[in-house]
Amino acid sequence: MFGRQLLRRLDAHMERGNELTARTNAHMERGNELMVSTNAHMKRGNELMVSINAHMERGDQLMERLEKTMADISREVALTAEEVRLSRESRLEMRDFMRETFLRSDKRAQVQTAALQEVREESRAHTQALLRLMDPMDRLDPGGSAAAG
Repeated sequence: MFGRQLLRRLDAHMERGNELTARTNAHMERGNELMVSTNAHMKRGNELMVSINAHMERGDQLMERLEKTMADISREVALTAEEVRLSRESRLEMRDFMRETFLRSDKRAQVQTAALQEVREESRAHTQALLRLMDPMDRLDPGGSAAAG
C-alpha cells in the first residue's frame, strides 16, 4: 500500500508538473509572440534611426553652412563698420578742410574788397582832382577847344 500511495502521489505531482509545463509552454508561446512583435518594432525603430541619422547629418551640414555664412556676414558687418568709420572721419576732415578753405577765401575776399574800396576811393579822389583842375580851364575858355574840335 505504501507503494500505491507513493504512485498516487507521484501521479499527482506528475499531473501538477504537466499543468505547470502546459502553463509554462503557454507563457513561452506568448513570449515568442511578444519577441516576434518586439523584433518587428526593433526593425522599424532601426529604420527610423537610419532616417533620423540621415536627417541629423543633413542638419549638421546645414548648420556648418549656416556657421560659415554667419562668419561671412560678421566679416562683412565688420568691414562695413570700418568703412562707415572711415567715411565719417573723411567727412569730418572734408568739413574741416572746407571750413578752413572758406575762411581763407573769406579773408582774401575781405582783403580784396578793402583793396578795391581803396582803389575806388583813390579813383574818385583822382576824378575829383581832375574835375577841379578842369573846371577853371572851362571858365577861361567857355566855347572851349573841346567844342571846336
